[in-house]
Amino acid sequence: MNKTDLMPFCSTDEKKPTIMQPWTRDGRTYATDGRIAIRVGYEVDGVQPNPAAPNCEHVFLVPSKAIYVAVPNLKGQDCPACAATGRVECTCRECGDDHERDCPECDGHGSVFPTGARHVIGNRTLAARYLAMIRALPGAEIVKGGDALDAAHWRFYDGDGILMPVRKRD
Repeated sequence: MNKTDLMPFCSTDEKKPTIMQPWTRDGRTYATDGRIAIRVGYEVDGVQPNPAAPNCEHVFLVPSKAIYVAVPNLKGQDCPACAATGRVECTCRECGDDHERDCPECDGHGSVFPTGARHVIGNRTLAARYLAMIRALPGAEIVKGGDALDAAHWRFYDGDGILMPVRKRD
């Protein structure tokens, strides 16, 4: 895992500058956008401590009887920006040459989900785009049970995370 892998989990909201970059604390690395959070069990190279970032260790406590299941393989729509390849060419601002990079529209996955696309796991309604991000991590599993409004805990080979459910509107 590297810093680039963590950036999709960070906020892009300039009103939340403390969570726009991953950070390290007490030998672990964290990233969040306020709806999803990831914790890596080691300090990722190139990620610095950020005393202003939230101390979110308490949100990672998993119920003792948690049952993990595989994260579903959700199929989004082919990304129109990269023709479902996950890669785009761009002209580098620094050197002026053309380079290939991960598509910014689909984060290199090749598919996108319509705004508001959801999937139910157990009692929780979860945003499909976040589930796709979790599924892309090696060994990803998610807790099946729990209250509909509680965060969904998930894990992968290098760490774990939480995902806030989507609240149903009446």
